Parts: sequence; C-alpha cells; structure tokens
Amino acid sequence: MKQIIFFLISGCWLNFAISNVFADDVHLSAQICNKTLSQKVFHFREIEHGYASVDGKVGKLFYLQPNKCNVINYSMKFSGNDNDGSRYLMFIDSLTKGTFKIHGEHVSSQAIASYVSDFDIPGYVYIENNKGIFNVGRNTSDSRLNVDIINQPKSIFTNFGNGCIKDISTGLVWVASPSLLGYGSWDLLYRKVIQMNTLPTAIDYHLCGYSDWRMPTKYELNILAQHAKLSGADTPYAEWFNKNGFHDIRYDYGYWSMSANHTYLGNLEWSVNMFDGDVSIQNLDLYHYVWPVRGGHYPVKDKLIIK
Repeated sequence: MKQIIFFLISGCWLNFAISNVFADDVHLSAQICNKTLSQKVFHFREIEHGYASVDGKVGKLFYLQPNKCNVINYSMKFSGNDNDGSRYLMFIDSLTKGTFKIHGEHVSSQAIASYVSDFDIPGYVYIENNKGIFNVGRNTSDSRLNVDIINQPKSIFTNFGNGCIKDISTGLVWVASPSLLGYGSWDLLYRKVIQMNTLPTAIDYHLCGYSDWRMPTKYELNILAQHAKLSGADTPYAEWFNKNGFHDIRYDYGYWSMSANHTYLGNLEWSVNMFDGDVSIQNLDLYHYVWPVRGGHYPVKDKLIIK
C-alpha cells in the first residue's frame, strides 16, 4: 500500500492511499481537514465524475466542521495505458455552491499524479504544499500531496518596489518581472534560476538581497492563478497580474515548475499557463517561461541530475 497525501486549501489534509496501481481500479482515500479562520462548515457532495467513484456511490455527501477532518474513500479506473488521461471527482459545497475537483492522472508507466484543480469556492483559496506522485515500487515522503483550505486574504500582495512581490497568503516572495529571464527548455531555465544565487554576472543576481531563489512547484504557481480567478479576473490572467504590480507576465507559453520528485518523472515536468491557470505535463525540451520564487518549504537544489 502506497500513500499520497493531499493537503487541501488552507486546512484540509488529503491522505491518499493507492493499491493495485494500473490494474483497473486504483483505490485511494482522502483525509480532508477544515482549517479556515471563519469557522465555516462545508457540506460537500460529489456531483460529477470521470472514471471514478466515491465509496462506489454517486452523490456521496460529507460534512466538514471547523478544525475537523473527514476521510473519504474512492477509486479511479486506469487501464495501464500511459495515455489514460485524467480521472476526476467533482464536489460541490451545498451552501456556497462552490466546487473543486480531485484529479488522478497517469503521467508515465510508473507514476500517477494526484492533485486538486478547478477550486472555486467563493471567499476561500487552497494551498498545495507538495506534489502527489505515486510511483510503482516507491514509498517516499515526496509522494505525499499536501493541500490546505484557507480564507481568501483581503490583501494579496505586498510590492517591495525593488523587483520583488510578496504573496501575503503564503509568505512566498516572487520575482516581479520574470520575463527578463526569457523562455526556453526546463534545463536552461533551471540553470538561470540557480545562477541568480551563484553567478554575479547573471540576470537578477541576488535580487532583493536574497540568494535562495528557486523554481516554484506546480502548486505554488497554481496559487497565483487562483488569486486571479477568485478576484473575478477575466482571461488571460496574465493581464490581471500586470495590473497588480507584476510586469510582462506572459500567457503565450506556460511557466515551468519543479517537482520534489523531479527525477521520477523522467523527461517530463509540470507547466502552468497564465491564460486560465491550466496545469499540464510537458516534455522538458519544450520552451516555456520561469517565475522564480523564494520562501516556503521547498529547498533549493543546486545539484540535480537532469536526464
């Protein structure tokens, strides 16, 4: 039995367990915890699914009290084909009519990715602190997906005025003008980010006095997209960022992320676009942008074997 932990928006722990991977039904469980400050009670009900079910039932209902957790069990069907596509469950909160999805995606012959998407509950946002990648034959801490449910901050960003902007909801500090690093393959942009910490002649060397810049995780990029969406921004979201302190945020290509278990994905990595926040798995040789970040719990990796 392998485990993947899902940490749902500002206070929900999703503890995924997977067995019999790629042999038709994949069985998972999710422990969801409510950590909102508003003492909100969520009444979640499953309303839609794709090759997935909760406890083998349709329309499963569960309540989530403040500072409480709830465990749901569900399964997703995978044929063993790398092109299985995405499996999902959609839940609605009967009080706010807000919705979110839990996805399972077969990203390689040895890995299934689990994550939250399309989170749209008015007044709340989610933070996923770690990716959830289940790998056959592996049971490591970086296979855990952590997600929090929190209240939407009234003020999202603090602009330092020196090329850096802080996200108040997460404490992460972002580069205000990431397009200065250009666009390119994952390998090229990874090295440019590392050089921000190590090479005095590099673009944005020790920007804002920091020497711990890194590539963001998929979930950190997704948080940014959620800010735009929950503010009511129209697509492309990039234009919303350009009106809120950032400069030249682009949507013609996506933004590369870096997984804690990057080497397990082979020649693939997650990319998030700033047109509508879509998350997709991409070949490392394709060209995208990078949006350097610092802070949080994901360590800078100055040594990485890139296949």
